[in-house]
Amino acid sequence: MEQAFVTLVVAFFLGALAHKLLSERRTSPPIRPSGDDCEVLLSFADAQKSFADLLYDRLVGVGIRVFRDHDEVRAGEELGPEVLKAINNGEILIPIISENYASSKSCLDQLVRMMERQKHSGRRLVFPIFYKVKAADVPEQRGSFGEAFGCYRRSFDGTLVAEWKKALKEVSELTTPWESESFTDGREEELVKLVAEQVSQELKRRYLVDTDYLVGIDSHVDKVMQLIDERSSAVVIVGIYGRVGIGKTTLVKAIDKKLSSPSYWHSFIEDIRKSCNRNSIVNLQNQLITDMLERNDFQASDVPHGISILTSVFKDKKALIILDDVDNTEQLDDLVGMSHSLAPGSRIFFTTRNESVLGWAKVDRKYGVYRKYALEELNEEQRLILFSRHAFRRDSPPNEEFSALARPVVSMTGGLPLALEIVGSFLCGKPAEVWRETIKKMENMPHMVVQEKLMIGYYLLEEKQKQMFLDIACFLIGSDARLASYMWDACGFFATEGIEVLRSLSFIKIGDNHELRMQNQMRDLGRKIVRIENPREPHHRSRLWDYEEALGVLERKEKVMTIDSEQNVEI
Repeated sequence: MEQAFVTLVVAFFLGALAHKLLSERRTSPPIRPSGDDCEVLLSFADAQKSFADLLYDRLVGVGIRVFRDHDEVRAGEELGPEVLKAINNGEILIPIISENYASSKSCLDQLVRMMERQKHSGRRLVFPIFYKVKAADVPEQRGSFGEAFGCYRRSFDGTLVAEWKKALKEVSELTTPWESESFTDGREEELVKLVAEQVSQELKRRYLVDTDYLVGIDSHVDKVMQLIDERSSAVVIVGIYGRVGIGKTTLVKAIDKKLSSPSYWHSFIEDIRKSCNRNSIVNLQNQLITDMLERNDFQASDVPHGISILTSVFKDKKALIILDDVDNTEQLDDLVGMSHSLAPGSRIFFTTRNESVLGWAKVDRKYGVYRKYALEELNEEQRLILFSRHAFRRDSPPNEEFSALARPVVSMTGGLPLALEIVGSFLCGKPAEVWRETIKKMENMPHMVVQEKLMIGYYLLEEKQKQMFLDIACFLIGSDARLASYMWDACGFFATEGIEVLRSLSFIKIGDNHELRMQNQMRDLGRKIVRIENPREPHHRSRLWDYEEALGVLERKEKVMTIDSEQNVEI
């Protein structure tokens, strides 16, 4: 009842806000950033001002700081200081290459500077738009582009002209999906929309690489460090508890990074709850044995054998052991119940969503000094910061309009970090009207438990992207994305685009070796979606990944086929 009332109030508030925003026209122009502060530089000839204005308005409208220069440089003059700052500081440089671009000294000088910076940068900076010009005509100055350049270059020194020609050749060799010829018949707005969305995602990707976006993680790490007292010579065990999706795995990874050193024998075992039962616990024991011995030629045959080996392996070793997502005390007994054998100074951490597991070890037991840490949820300010970093590439919304839209979105995600990341990623680069539509969709969703809040992101995918997500969750985690693409392309799924969407929305990650990766929460969500297609009858589901269920379906099918065959024989 309380939840329904809150939803009703939020809906009323957002309805009033949307009406107010739609009825009021903004008369004040956006603040023009300086060359020091811009994210994107637009370089264009005056003849393309209308298209450039359209693109500028779209970029600014989604919160991107854009610098553009209207001052034409006359013969013999240098580029202005603000333009030079924008070229040197901008994250993305967009020259709009048109017929008239090559008849502007300002544009050509800017392009030379852009390509010089591109050459010395460690990453892609220049993203050209070929506007009513074929990219193939630019390096050799052919067609109408060549005519404009040919008439203009005769007025300038040969050395300067050579620099321009070199820059034009280099920019034409940069791969780009942005050619206006693909958007003919008055579809320029589609091109503008595409550019704005891709620029937003590229800026976000760079921001999150350069920024620690794990809001509040440092303070949690510091508190855990105080608990273990790094100077203590005792074997210290820490149990970390928190609800699903709150960031327990992220926390222990940060702790692992902080403590890892050659002085420790090291093992980090993830996702124990999913991978472990009494039949497979021996596999985790063997992983721990391999990590501690740094070789895999000494393996246990069953759980008691594993306990015996670990007791011997642990003896007098100073170890750093992390067990992530433990589900019961039996798992702890089988994996680190012999921790008394470890050398002084050893550290063991385990995470769990099951609070009863925290009763496993006590100070008066033989395991060592035991501490518990409850991982708290992000507060309102931290939630908004995390969401803003994915939606706006900064710690707060860029203006009052987006601030008013962001807060209800953050509230409806329930503070779940992964949900904040997914919805923020989806809305990154989208105009305010898309935000309002998304809020309405979220309002119409039923009250959801924690994991199901991730369905917010799933609902935002197109149908073929949903199918790709379910394929990865059920079958393809760890597989090469390039190989999987052949299958999806054969199904007409546009694999390259689909993978990029799933990656940009944080549904998946792509490893250094092109392998498909997915957070456990997203994997569990995908498999749950398939399971509820038919909870009782697996043979009616779209996918089967569990060995026993798949075997049962095959045996059932074989039995049905046998019966049908016998009936046909009788007939």
